[in-house]
Amino acid sequence: MIIDVGSISATYSATVTYVLLFHRYEITMGFKNLWRSLRRRRTGEGELDEGEYTDVHARLMKNYPEVSEYWFLGVLLCAAACGFACVTAYPTFTSAAVVPYGILLAIIFVVPLGIIGAVTGVGVTLNVLAEFIGGMISQGNALSLNLFKSFGYVTCAHALSFTQDLKLAHYLKIPPRHTFAAQMVATLISTFVSVAIMGIQFDFKDVCSPHAPMRFSCPGNNTFFTAAVLWGTIGPLKVFGAHV
Repeated sequence: MIIDVGSISATYSATVTYVLLFHRYEITMGFKNLWRSLRRRRTGEGELDEGEYTDVHARLMKNYPEVSEYWFLGVLLCAAACGFACVTAYPTFTSAAVVPYGILLAIIFVVPLGIIGAVTGVGVTLNVLAEFIGGMISQGNALSLNLFKSFGYVTCAHALSFTQDLKLAHYLKIPPRHTFAAQMVATLISTFVSVAIMGIQFDFKDVCSPHAPMRFSCPGNNTFFTAAVLWGTIGPLKVFGAHV
C-alpha cells in the first residue's frame, strides 16, 4: 500500500514538474490572455494580442461572440454558494471550509492535469491527493472527507470534461455560447435526474449489499466507502504516522 500511494504521489509531483519545465510558456500566455480579455471586456477595445493563437480554427471562431469569463465566474460563485448552503444547513458534521479548500485544490491542478490529458491522452485524477489532504484536515470524519473530495476531485474532473466539450466544439465551429448553454442546461437536468434515480434505488431491498436484487451491489460506491473509512475514519496520520 505504501508503494502504491507513493507512486501515485510521485505522479502528482511529476505532473507539476513536467508542466512547469515544458509548458510554462503556454501557461504564462494563457494567463496573460485571460487578463487582456478581461481588460478588453471592460474597455471594449482590442483585437487579437501578440502571443494568441491565430490558426485557422481560431480565425474562424472569431466570427462568433465569445463566452465572457464573468459567466464562468458567476457559475462558480453560484455553485460555491449552493455548496456552503448545503454543508451548513444539513447535518454534515463538518466545517464549511471544505468548500473553498476543495475548490482551491481543483484550481491549482486543473491546468497541469488538463495539459497532461491534452498531450498524452492519459487522465490523472485527484482522488488520492484529495483523500490524503482531506484526511489530514478532517481527521476521523469520513463524511467531511467525502465532501472535501467532492469539491476538490469531482470539481476538477468536471472542469476537464467541460474543457473537452469546448475543445470539440471549437474544432466543429459550434458557437461558444451555444456550447455553454448546452453544458449548463444538461448539467442542471442531470442533477435532478441523478437525485431522482438515487432516490429510487434506495427503495430497493438490500441495495448495495451482496444480496441486492438485480445485482445492485454498488461496486463503485463500495470503493468510495472503503476509501472514506481508510482516509477519513482512520486517517493518514494513523495509517502512515504515529499511532496515537
